[in-house]
Amino acid sequence: MSDANLNDAFESESVEDELDIVEAADEDQADAADEIAGEAAEDEAVHVEDEDEAVAEDADGDAEESAEDDETAEAEATADETEEEAEPAAPVDPVAALREELRTLPGEWYVIHTYAGYEKRVKANLEQRAVSLNVEDFIYQAEVPEEEIVQIKGGERKNVKQNKLPGYVLVRMDLTNESWGVVRNTPGVTGFVGNAYDPYPLTLDEIVKMLAPEAEEKAAREAAEAEGK
Repeated sequence: MSDANLNDAFESESVEDELDIVEAADEDQADAADEIAGEAAEDEAVHVEDEDEAVAEDADGDAEESAEDDETAEAEATADETEEEAEPAAPVDPVAALREELRTLPGEWYVIHTYAGYEKRVKANLEQRAVSLNVEDFIYQAEVPEEEIVQIKGGERKNVKQNKLPGYVLVRMDLTNESWGVVRNTPGVTGFVGNAYDPYPLTLDEIVKMLAPEAEEKAAREAAEAEGK
C-alpha cells in the first residue's frame, strides 16, 4: 500500500475515532446534564416540600396563638363579669330620687288651709271632685305630709304616723280659674296659703323637705322587706 493510501486510511480512522470521542463526550455531557437536571428537580421538590412544611407549621402556630388569644379574652371577660356580679349595687338616696321625680312632674305645688283634723277628708274629697268635674288635666295630686313618731302608751313603745303639717294639704296642679274654683270650693277647705286669689307655688326645695320623711320611710321599709326575702 502506498503512503497516500496509508495516510488516507490513517486520517479516516482518526476522524472516526474523533467522532466516536465526540459522540461519547456528548453522551457523557447529556448524561451529566440529565443527572444535574434530576438532582436540581429533586432539590427543588425538597425545597418546595420544606416550604410547604414551613407554611403548615406557621399556620398551626398562628392557629394556636389565635386559640390562646381567644381563651385569654374569654377568661378576662368572665373575670370582668364575675367582678361586676360581685360588686354590690350602690344604695339609692331616697331624697335625691324624690327630688329627681318631682322635677319631672307636671304642675306646681300649692298649700291649702283646711279645718283641723279634716286633712285626709279634704284630700279624698278633692281627688273625687277632680274626676267628677273633669279637671284631672289640671289637678294632678293631693298629699297630706306625715311623719312617723314614737309614742309610749301603757309602758309600750309604738311607732305611729301623724300629720306633719296639721291643718294643711299639698296640691299639685296647674292654676286656672276653673281648677282654683274646684279646690277653693271643696268641703273642708278654707283657702289657699298666700294671696287668696293668686296663690304662690312652693319651691322644689320646700316640697322635697315636706315629702322627704315619707320617701325615706318607704325606702327603709322596702329595704327591710328585701332583706327578709
